[in-house]
Parts: sequence; C-alpha cells; structure tokens
Amino acid sequence: MSEPTKTCSACKEGKSLKDFYVRDKKTQRRATVCKTCDKERIRMRYLQSKFGISYDDYCEMERNQNGVCAICGQFETHRRGQRLCVDHDHETGKTRGLLCHHCNTGIGLLGDNISTLQNAIDYLTRHEPQPLWLNSQTRLFTTKKKPSK
Repeated sequence: MSEPTKTCSACKEGKSLKDFYVRDKKTQRRATVCKTCDKERIRMRYLQSKFGISYDDYCEMERNQNGVCAICGQFETHRRGQRLCVDHDHETGKTRGLLCHHCNTGIGLLGDNISTLQNAIDYLTRHEPQPLWLNSQTRLFTTKKKPSK
C-alpha cells in the first residue's frame, strides 16, 4: 500500500504527509505548505523584518560574494546547513554584506569598532612568528629572527 501524499500549496509538489507539519494534533490535520517551503517563508519574513531585505536581495548578495564570507572568503562551516549571516551596522541598520558565523561573531564581540579591530591586527602582527633560517634556502617558523651575516 502506498504512503498518502499531499500537494504543497507553495511549491505545488506532491509530498509525503510527514513532509508537512501537523497543525491539529487531535484531528491530525496537516499544514497546507510543506516543511521546506514553510522554513523558506519564515526566513523571508525574518530577513524583511530584521534587515529590511528580501530573500531575492539576500540571494543576490550571496551570488555577488560567490557564496563565501566577505571577510575570510570561506563558505559557512560553523553550522551544517546554515547560510551566511547578514552583517549590518547596529546604529544605522544598513546591511553591509554576508559573513560566516565566526567572522560575524568576531567583529560583533569587538563592537564593530575599527580602532579595536586595528589594535587586534597590530597585536597579531607583533606576535607573528618570524622564520628561523637554517641556511639561505631553508626556514622554519619560530619567534627567532634571521641571523645576520
């Protein structure tokens, strides 16, 4: 016996009943929109209400960035199935770009403050390992400087 199906009112695809949320536990009545379309609808409402951008705007930003973070150039890897975060100016609300979770959290924890971010860069630069020269062609990275001739 085949599994009962239902057609999603959004994508118009026939899907298994388990692909639809149960709306009424007593009657087992199912939602009219499948779980996939429902999640997309929620995401679209979230983007519009929080950042003032449409899902199409998000997709265009993602295409313009080749699907990678605007800071580190990596795909989102923090959370499986997650998409890039919308980065925005917390004072003006203006959207700046899409960032991976780590970069978005990093600049957020540093208060989106350029001076603090520059201090962090300076700090890392000061403590960057210097190559240790074993001879004129071979080097290892340590904190020692190249010997003078």
